Amino acid sequence: MAKFHIEEAIDELLGKIAGEVVAEAVEKVPVCSGQLRLSITAQHPEFGLWVVGTDKEYAPAVHDGRPAVVIRPKKKKALAFWKEKHCPPKSLPSSPKKLKKLRKQGAIIVVKKVRQRPRKGKPFLREAVDDVTSRLETTLPQYAQEVGLPDKVADEILRGLKVNKVR
Repeated sequence: MAKFHIEEAIDELLGKIAGEVVAEAVEKVPVCSGQLRLSITAQHPEFGLWVVGTDKEYAPAVHDGRPAVVIRPKKKKALAFWKEKHCPPKSLPSSPKKLKKLRKQGAIIVVKKVRQRPRKGKPFLREAVDDVTSRLETTLPQYAQEVGLPDKVADEILRGLKVNKVR
């Protein structure tokens, strides 16, 4: 019979909880192109540690919000963008003739700068963690049983979570 390793079982339990946080965050994240949603993952950098997050540079602005900003061109004289409200269908054409044609048709807008209002955040990861931790009293014993942890250990973990209020 194989020797039972409690550390490995707890690590597996943490992986299940991290997976649940990912699933919850994917449901809560605001979606435009879907890239942020697709980037939410659980990483396992070392034994006993699971990290849920995203590698998208704009994720903090979506999650926490941001102040008003003025966007100016860095390399050209003007900015050009699709007129559609939220998600552009494709990138802008590089040919000046095509760009001029689209501008005349009203499909794109060309300006020297853009002022964007402040944006309120949508803390999808924080909400996901809060929702998952609020359900742990019912889900943790089930997960503990699935990974082979004794009930006593699962109860002790729950007691520790209540004392520390996981954040």
